[in-house]
Amino acid sequence: MTVAYKIVDENSFQLPQVGFTVSKSKFKHAVDRNRIKRLMRQAYRTNKTPFLNKLQEDNKALALMFIYNKHKMPKGNEVEISVKSLLEKLSSL
Repeated sequence: MTVAYKIVDENSFQLPQVGFTVSKSKFKHAVDRNRIKRLMRQAYRTNKTPFLNKLQEDNKALALMFIYNKHKMPKGNEVEISVKSLLEKLSSL
């Protein structure tokens, strides 16, 4: 999984705009794409608090896009681990 981001404003804190996407060419069925996006949204919701606190401390506003780019359905806790590590990397910007 990857994340694309853009710093919208360096001088004022706002809640980040967040999007989630899954490639149609890798997952033909909408059911599979929707399940992966649902897993990504849930993982973001459960791990966003430390990330938002860091953004507020730094007085930044971001726009984020989480992109699932693997060819297989995620198993177990794989999505949550990926989202958590990406948010930790973004916190250090």
